[in-house]
Amino acid sequence: YEAVRFAWVINPLRAKEADFVLAVTDGICIGVFKAKEWLPATTTNFPLLSQNMPKRYGFVGEPVTAGISERFLNKRLPESLQRKRGESNPIRYSYD
Repeated sequence: YEAVRFAWVINPLRAKEADFVLAVTDGICIGVFKAKEWLPATTTNFPLLSQNMPKRYGFVGEPVTAGISERFLNKRLPESLQRKRGESNPIRYSYD
């Protein structure tokens, strides 16, 4: 959770539209969270940060229920949602 919840360059308005935040490594979903609130990436909001990070955001949330996590957890994301080699921004939005 701590590794996934901050500090991302995102559009906070788009992020608020998301139902879930997926933690993904090597194309496999390893965590599923429900964001309750999106906040600026400051040391006040995220004490693990060593400095404020303007234009970056993070979320306060919780793991989703078992029924929802089963849909995503330990499954490979479609190619269209996987990060391409050399891409700098790891954020993807999917609206289904």
